[in-house]
Amino acid sequence: MSLARVTLTTQTLNVYDRGGAGAPSAISIADSRITATGPGSGLLLELDDAADRIAVAGTTLDAPAGVMVRAAGTRDGDNRGGTVQIARSTIRSTVAESAGVTVIAAETGGVVALAETGIVTPGDVTVLADRCNATLRGKVLDCSVAALTRQLAG
Repeated sequence: MSLARVTLTTQTLNVYDRGGAGAPSAISIADSRITATGPGSGLLLELDDAADRIAVAGTTLDAPAGVMVRAAGTRDGDNRGGTVQIARSTIRSTVAESAGVTVIAAETGGVVALAETGIVTPGDVTVLADRCNATLRGKVLDCSVAALTRQLAG
């Protein structure tokens, strides 16, 4: 699926690929505004094969109840691979009961890269992958599984 320079307003938007022969899939959203309306509305972008890729650039993703962007390579139960890249974008989930914002690729071989992306939510923020970095407000953050493990071992 590819969207460029569009404005999409909907109650809830779920885009996922959970079938087929396991061929690589991609979601690409550029220079767009995706808005879910209503207090219980959410946004889900999810792909399940190790070679799948989600790329978002110059876009606002706005859903009151929560936003999840996930490419975790879980089709075969391996939790291996997947890539999520988000650049120059804004992700918002702003109602008080928000589930928050989740951006995940697999804990083994998965890649998440966030650059110049603002996240606005009163809920939880989860950003995680095997190789994961985020540049937020000029700071580079290591959001990899290894960094999380070191922090928890503390």
